[in-house]
Amino acid sequence: MKISFCITYYNQEKYVKDSLNSIISIKKNIDFEILVGDDGSQDKTLEEVKKFQLILGSKLKIFNLPRDNNIKYNPIRRASDNRLNLVKHSNGDYIMFLDGDDYYCDNDFLIQAIEKFNIYNDLVAIGFKYKNVFLDKEECPKHKLNQGFIKIKNYIKTTYIPSGAFIFKNIFKDKYNLLLNNLNNGFFDDNLITIFALQYGKMYYYDRCIYAYRQLNNSTWNSYDNLQQNLINAFDYIYISNVAPSFKKDILIRNFASIKFIFYKRNEISKLLKEEDKYNLKDEIKLFNKNKIYKIINFNNLSIVNKVEVIIWFYYFKIFAKRFLW
Repeated sequence: MKISFCITYYNQEKYVKDSLNSIISIKKNIDFEILVGDDGSQDKTLEEVKKFQLILGSKLKIFNLPRDNNIKYNPIRRASDNRLNLVKHSNGDYIMFLDGDDYYCDNDFLIQAIEKFNIYNDLVAIGFKYKNVFLDKEECPKHKLNQGFIKIKNYIKTTYIPSGAFIFKNIFKDKYNLLLNNLNNGFFDDNLITIFALQYGKMYYYDRCIYAYRQLNNSTWNSYDNLQQNLINAFDYIYISNVAPSFKKDILIRNFASIKFIFYKRNEISKLLKEEDKYNLKDEIKLFNKNKIYKIINFNNLSIVNKVEVIIWFYYFKIFAKRFLW
């Protein structure tokens, strides 16, 4: 058996030692490989990574994603392409995903998790507690999960754990083409990774903190304003529904707060999209033609009949959403 640790970097030279050393220090009872995906870093990220090849040899593999500096890329899509490329090249029976500025803060969890996988053949994902690491403090988010097997639909509707705090059976490798075809160039991000996997087995949760999730002001997510963050979450509803259609209602409930936000802010969206230098979302919006999200974004251009349809749909779901939670 083998586990694949997949790390994605972009201009994160000062975090390479933390992330790679945290993997090396994990106690392991199976073989492992570390796959590094670099998104065309312009600093010394790759130089720092290559220093670890002297220690790890063939266990560390580096993959470069070409970058044209004359093109303005969508950073979430680039990070997604980077992760998917690592999945394609992974050889592990199990897989973990690590963002380049994060690190593992527990070195004993893996043996315990692999033993659990060996006992329960239908187990596809084991999740753990994580901590947010700010410049001046650390904190563990509170949620309602108790240690043990988790009701998957309840998790999808109410809870967020970054994919880095999960160990997955590597169903992504086996279902790579299916995932790619249904993803439709979407975002292979934390929520999609986890929910896609949960279609194929059970989830277990350990109440121990293993993952340090840095919250940096200059991170991709934190660089977006509130309106754009909610738009991206609304897009996630569509992307995740495409790859996990059996959970579509649960995913809608999960993302409804963002859909509600953009519904109330729909008159501002058209102005936002004109700021081409600041926002790069037009490609996403083109993909969602005829979807409810597309109609909300283009509400002012709809016919009266379509406007009424969208309003009825929105308020119907708003009224009954709380009933669907549990």
